[in-house]
Amino acid sequence: MHERELGALVLSGADAGDFTLSNDTCSNQTRVQDARGSFQITLTPSATSARSAVVDVPSNAPSGADIVTLTGTRIPLTDDIFSHGFEGP
Repeated sequence: MHERELGALVLSGADAGDFTLSNDTCSNQTRVQDARGSFQITLTPSATSARSAVVDVPSNAPSGADIVTLTGTRIPLTDDIFSHGFEGP
């Protein structure tokens, strides 16, 4: 089995500051083929427009680093949302 050495995951891109990387079990690890790791991404958008970033997953794989594309949009809460039966007691 081939081992894959992973480097530190890095958030980058236009709106990287709106995304948070946590619960990372991948960074700086050595994995055998088909082994799994995970990480969590949280979006806290600073604007209502579409937000985007990427997670770079560096490794010694022949194909080089993997890139995970992130996108999201903030949906503003309005009184309209609460006028359709979603109010509290």
